[in-house]
Amino acid sequence: MTRCVVQAVYTIKNEGDSVTQWRDVHGEMHEKWTEPNSLILVLAGGAPHRVQPMKRGQRLILKLLYART
Repeated sequence: MTRCVVQAVYTIKNEGDSVTQWRDVHGEMHEKWTEPNSLILVLAGGAPHRVQPMKRGQRLILKLLYART
């Protein structure tokens, strides 16, 4: 069975208005606009997270998953 261990999202270009949101261990919601040339790492089963839909602009990312078999 293959299991995702780490997810990496590299922002190549960001001319949009969407933000990445995540909830910390205390249940507090945080958000950040991801700058070009930035990397976010998320552990599988870690912080709940999402990207809000864009209302304008565009965003180019490279998403990588590290999986263990």
